[in-house]
Amino acid sequence: YYDKPGRGLQVIREFSSRPVIDPFRAGLDVASLFQAGLELADRCSVAGESGERLFDLLEGFMSALPRCRDPWGAFFAFETGLLTVSGLMPAVEQCDRCKKGLAGSVFSITPSTGEVTCAACGPGDGTLSRAACEFLGAILADGFEGTLATELEPSVRREVGVLLHRLLEHHLDGYRIPAALVTLKGVNEA
Repeated sequence: YYDKPGRGLQVIREFSSRPVIDPFRAGLDVASLFQAGLELADRCSVAGESGERLFDLLEGFMSALPRCRDPWGAFFAFETGLLTVSGLMPAVEQCDRCKKGLAGSVFSITPSTGEVTCAACGPGDGTLSRAACEFLGAILADGFEGTLATELEPSVRREVGVLLHRLLEHHLDGYRIPAALVTLKGVNEA
């Protein structure tokens, strides 16, 4: 696809390419996450609508993925971006119940409602650890740049991944986990 001023997103009929990701150096994780991002972008595009924000988000993902210390960080920033451009990402600046600021605090997000609550107001079904809250805050504040130097612990990767999957599943029609991630999970379990 390319963005043609005045006409929106257009299908490319001919092209030459330069590798965004070197498959021989990147490894299976990066290649699978790249494919998963393409799958999600394809599913989120709506025929007849301008996909400029989606295109820009995908371009940012493709640029950040090979530069991130942990490629999952770029993928989670991409998923968060999908929710944000769709107007579905919950605001995590303050508790929805008591209105207390959440900077530096742990919080919960209930995927079905998008409600964000502080620890005092009771956990939702998406309670996050401090590390996961800080990582999600970095994504929301700085986008892909907030993920470049981060190495995610497996527990944080799981927390954030499950939360984003549930938010996408609940709020984006037709969402399902990308096949590339299913394949990657099968390889990692083997």
